Amino acid sequence: MKPIEQRPNILVLLLKALITLSYIVFLITPFILLMIPKYISRQIAKYILLIFILLPIHWKICKSRGLLTRILEYLGEDYTEITTSSAFSEKYLKWFYEPFMKFFKVPWNTESFERVISVHIGINIVITWIVCFIYLKRN
Repeated sequence: MKPIEQRPNILVLLLKALITLSYIVFLITPFILLMIPKYISRQIAKYILLIFILLPIHWKICKSRGLLTRILEYLGEDYTEITTSSAFSEKYLKWFYEPFMKFFKVPWNTESFERVISVHIGINIVITWIVCFIYLKRN
């Protein structure tokens, strides 16, 4: 057992868990928009679409070390065992992306992993666009 001084602060652990969970929920948001009432979806869908469009640009500007990765590193997250440049996605979403990479027989490296993540974000953009401009326009 670690001494009390070396144990992580409970608030830091809760903040890390909240950030991680919120990002994972954000990645399935296009499907959530289809399940919640339309009057709520109408208010937030356009902002979700804007965030999804800006997300890949943000990754390129930050050189795959996105804002969440940097925040979690500041809070003491350990990314030493990461083999790709997408530290947050590899650590927390490997369970989601790995089956797709195995199915399509794509090697586990930075370029392939970024490609799979980009396809996922592209699919989310298309689904959110459909929700904004087709699903929510119907009565």
